[in-house]
Amino acid sequence: MAVFLALLIPFGSIAARDLLNVRILSKDDILRHTTIPIVGEIGHNKKGDNLVVTTESRSAIAEQFRALRTNLQFFMVPGKENAILLTSSMSGEGKSFTALNLAAVFAISGKKVVMIELDLRKPNLSAKLGLSSGFGITNYILNEKITPADIIVQSWVNENLFIISSGPIVPNPAETIMSERMEALIEQLKKDFDYVILDAPPIGLVTDAQLLSRHADLTLYLARQKYTFKKQLDIAEELYQKNMISKLGFVINDIDLSSGYGYGYGYGYGYGAYGEYGNEDSQDNSKWSWVRRIFKRKS
Repeated sequence: MAVFLALLIPFGSIAARDLLNVRILSKDDILRHTTIPIVGEIGHNKKGDNLVVTTESRSAIAEQFRALRTNLQFFMVPGKENAILLTSSMSGEGKSFTALNLAAVFAISGKKVVMIELDLRKPNLSAKLGLSSGFGITNYILNEKITPADIIVQSWVNENLFIISSGPIVPNPAETIMSERMEALIEQLKKDFDYVILDAPPIGLVTDAQLLSRHADLTLYLARQKYTFKKQLDIAEELYQKNMISKLGFVINDIDLSSGYGYGYGYGYGYGAYGEYGNEDSQDNSKWSWVRRIFKRKS
């Protein structure tokens, strides 16, 4: 009986914890619920900056965005596919943050990139760059005298990075997205730029992202550790299984390794060369760094 209880209690507690927890905690939660490939994994943004990727940045999270850029080469045909749409299940999962830094990591590699703020209900991308969203897409759609050149703004981040803001909030975002001028604009941008990043609203709340996905060559579905509900993964899986979105991949955001996520790519975590400060002795690199320093002194 004692042996039986010794086995039952730990296994029972693990099973109960898994049953009661309704949010994503580990990589296994995603692999069990979907067949969608995981394209990238982004760690927790300790400093809270909107822009973590610059020419000089060598932080762990910057390296993870560089890894994402590399991984995307296996999902897209270079020179033929260049439109990437970002969506999620609900707000707060890091779409705009990921869109901005993904665009930045392409721009610093010499690619000409344009970001389009297409969350016409709750725009957030322009604000992350300290720009106004008051003039942009909706102005272009509603006024035929306005040209694409009128709404494209070069960002301060990099000479290769441009942005098109959302413009004034309109009462009919879905119909605005479906307009012929929207289609013509995106097709022209795909010709003029190496990459077109479409920052769309959450697909779990409105249909806008699904309408926009026909313009995209790849859709990145954001999920956030300890935030996204496991049940919401079914939304992405249904879209994937029914071929409602042609190419779909997960990006897992805000990963906290201390919670036992099971990090797969290893960029920046557990490797001193990719530590937060590029030094394996950094206090932020590992809670055991002080132990390593003691043994170094002795050696």
